[in-house]
Amino acid sequence: MTTEIGVWEIINGKLESVDVSLAQAGRKESEDLEKWIKVV
Repeated sequence: MTTEIGVWEIINGKLESVDVSLAQAGRKESEDLEKWIKVV
């Protein structure tokens, strides 16, 4: 059995599926995650 995890965001009051990864969007996890997520 497998599990598929989807990522969604709210755009103009509607849920929109995010079908692109950080790498595909040219982002780097260490630089583009919210600052409150990072633990020092």
